[in-house]
Parts: sequence; structure tokens; C-alpha cells
Amino acid sequence: MVNLYKLLSGKGTFFAFALALVAMIIFAVPVLNGLDSFNALPTEQQKTSNIFNMGIVIMLLMLVVAVVITVLWSVIHVAMNPAGAKMGLIWLAVIVGLFALGYFVLNAPDNQAILDDLKTNEVSANMSKLLGGGIWLMLLMLLGAVAIFIFSEIRNLFK
Repeated sequence: MVNLYKLLSGKGTFFAFALALVAMIIFAVPVLNGLDSFNALPTEQQKTSNIFNMGIVIMLLMLVVAVVITVLWSVIHVAMNPAGAKMGLIWLAVIVGLFALGYFVLNAPDNQAILDDLKTNEVSANMSKLLGGGIWLMLLMLLGAVAIFIFSEIRNLFK
């Protein structure tokens, strides 16, 4: 595993650019070959065309692979060094706790305009609570980041 780390730290940027170039070529070939027929379609049918689906699929596959590799890499390192991962696990528990606090504390929206928007966009009550918990967590983390920034600047002022 250490060898993989050395390889990726030295040549990781090259691998990322090479993979992106390959993905763009795979996406561009069908698009450029079908561009004339796409332009010949009426505007209404262009919106339902699947000429760009390959790019979306490639992007989603790359995202899934990146998430899987990140999670597996993290789990392997936690398993190899649980004492070193103690602080990270504590902060993960804090983040999950803050999200749960936002999820369970926030009330369902009671404003009729918001309820109409939720119904229009087919957002369920549970999805609304998930979104609210995520926004709650984001705002708390933003507040924490600003507080840490101010604290570090004040501390540096007295050094």
C-alpha cells in the first residue's frame, strides 16, 4: 500500500489528467459523429436526444469509482492503524451527531408556499428533513470554520 501511495503522490496528477483525457475522447467520438443528425432534429426533439448520455454515464462511473476507492482506502487505513484514526473517528461521530441533531430537531415546513413548492417538486417530508439536516450541518460547519479562522488569526497576532 505504501508503494501505491508513493506512485500516486508522484504521478497521481498525470493519471488524473490521462483518465480525464480518455473520458473526453470516449465522450467526444459519439457526439461529434452524431452532431449533424442532432442539429437536423427539431428543437423539441433535441431536448429528448440521448447524444450526451455517454458523457453523463462516464462521469457517474468515475464518481462511483472515486467514492468506492476513497471509502475502501479509508477503511483499510483505519483497520491498519486504529489508534491513529481515533481523532478522525471522533470527528466523524461529531459530524454524524450534528446532522442527526438537524434532522430530528427541525420541524416540517408549515409555510403554505413552501409546502406547495415541495409538492410541485415531488419532495417528500422525509427528503425535506434530510435536506434540512444537511443545510443545518453545512451552516454549523461554516460557522465553525469562520470561528477557527478568526481564532487562528488572533493567535497569530500575539505570536
